[in-house]
Amino acid sequence: MRAPALNAELRPFVAPGDENAPAGAGTLHAAEFDSPLGSMVALVHGEHGLALLDWTDRAGLERAVRSACVELGARGAPAEITRATHPLAERARTQLAEYFAGERRAFDMPLAPLGTPFQRRAWEALGRIAYGATRSYGAQAREIGTPAAVRAVALANGANFRCVVIPCHRVV
Repeated sequence: MRAPALNAELRPFVAPGDENAPAGAGTLHAAEFDSPLGSMVALVHGEHGLALLDWTDRAGLERAVRSACVELGARGAPAEITRATHPLAERARTQLAEYFAGERRAFDMPLAPLGTPFQRRAWEALGRIAYGATRSYGAQAREIGTPAAVRAVALANGANFRCVVIPCHRVV
């Protein structure tokens, strides 16, 4: 099944013009596809990596897109979004399909540098949770050296918009 047209929340961010035109350094490449759990959108920041991967109906998606555009823009200008194809978006689609088919347990793709230093530490800890394992927020907070920051870890996990690839679903 083909994913629906670009979600209405994202349409204002898509750069006008030729969808296949070459994109600049301040550009995010958008791709949509279906998964067994629903329609997903991926934003790729060139060779820097995956900036966003989430369900198109997730609350807060527009805020995450705006944040990615601001953080990954060039020379202080927000990044634009284009539908120009990018190999990393196809790689994300392929690896997700393998994961949902039970053929993959870990992801192998670069991630764009997003988030605060604390969020990055929390997300790196998520990436170290083995397939099939779970952790508590408290255990994750201890792992990153901030045992009293359980709520902050939970907030950082909630700010993760690269779902499945950064496995926040493994923290209960």
